[in-house]
Amino acid sequence: MDLKDKLRGAIRNFYSDTELKIKHKILEAYTCEMKCYEGAHDIEKADQCAAECRSMQTPIREKLSEFPKFMEELSSSLDTCGKNEKCADKAISKFKSSLENLVSSFSNT
Repeated sequence: MDLKDKLRGAIRNFYSDTELKIKHKILEAYTCEMKCYEGAHDIEKADQCAAECRSMQTPIREKLSEFPKFMEELSSSLDTCGKNEKCADKAISKFKSSLENLVSSFSNT
């Protein structure tokens, strides 16, 4: 396994961890929806509460769909960089920054 393969493996781990954070936010939205109906006496209020919870999922799912694009950009950048470490470092930093911005853009939902 060469350095490039190890680098890609480390990046995939970072990517997977970030993807898990996003999926955790989706799970929180489902949990929110279930709590709306637990012991509910007013079905209209419970339905309204559940609709608000479901609305939290849409932007999260949209963000999740951006992940493959980031991986493709990174892979392409690393291929272009070849053995130029500064170029690779810059590509990795851009990738990490993109993912961190993606996660922070909805972390307060």
